Amino acid sequence: MRIIGLLLTVLHMMWKKLFGFMGIIDALYWLKLAADHGNELAMYQVYKGYRDGIFSENSSDKLKYLRMAVDKKFGFAEYEYAKTQDKLTPEVKLEYLQRAANHGCGQAEYAIGKIFYERDQIDDALYYFEKAGRRDSMARTHLGLLYCYSLDDWD
Repeated sequence: MRIIGLLLTVLHMMWKKLFGFMGIIDALYWLKLAADHGNELAMYQVYKGYRDGIFSENSSDKLKYLRMAVDKKFGFAEYEYAKTQDKLTPEVKLEYLQRAANHGCGQAEYAIGKIFYERDQIDDALYYFEKAGRRDSMARTHLGLLYCYSLDDWD
């Protein structure tokens, strides 16, 4: 694997020397190289590049790199996986969201709070909303509105 990576690096450098800076192609090359060597942030960034249309669409690569980041327990990837995979059952989605929350993803904490709130599990919802509120000002705003209008008898 190292020899192939080294060979690809040398070929890439030769190509670059002959034809100049390649921008997005360079970005994809280096991110994939880092991802293929185990860097979970690079895995997630390759996925995001495909998702956001920065890299030309290759749906099998997009999901491949998202799964790689999920398997490395990268919280934002676990959150994204839970939100984008329609084939997952609600309980499996919640499981991925809880994994993401455990790995520091505030968006996942907020999403879990919403799920529990919709299920009328208010104590669990508040726990996750408050946890998300420690990380994110928008979550704090929603939590304040929840306390003000939903959990009190204000009219």
